Amino acid sequence: MFRRTLALFIVVAIGAVSSIGCSFGEIYLDDPLLRQVALADQQKHYSSLIRWSAFHKAAKYVQTERREEFMKVAPPLKEFRFTDYESQPVELDASGECTVEVTYYGYRTDSPFEVEVRETQHWKRNGISNEWQVFPIFRGLDEARGRAALR
Repeated sequence: MFRRTLALFIVVAIGAVSSIGCSFGEIYLDDPLLRQVALADQQKHYSSLIRWSAFHKAAKYVQTERREEFMKVAPPLKEFRFTDYESQPVELDASGECTVEVTYYGYRTDSPFEVEVRETQHWKRNGISNEWQVFPIFRGLDEARGRAALR
């Protein structure tokens, strides 16, 4: 009788502990402050804003000292209608920063040919919070503009 009661107690205890663990979601032992999760969410949102040409909204993610330069790149980007983008996985390096390569696919409104614009996003945390800021570098913009116009 004692063995059955003990076995039943152990099964109930394991079930209770398991259900509590599941109710709190995933546990990241190597990233308890969820820095990489927050970065992945913000990087995806920023890239989506660029894809939909919402550059003024995307500017809030750009490092403060780079926003003016970023907004100078916005008018040439508005010539394109991006239809999709691909992004490398977001992974923090040893210094707690991240560099992500993103390729935007689209076309110019005056040309039906597909073009690619690449962006290197270098992400750093703003202070000790989980707010991340990006240092964006766009490549292939002039080539894409010229290529679409020549066809």
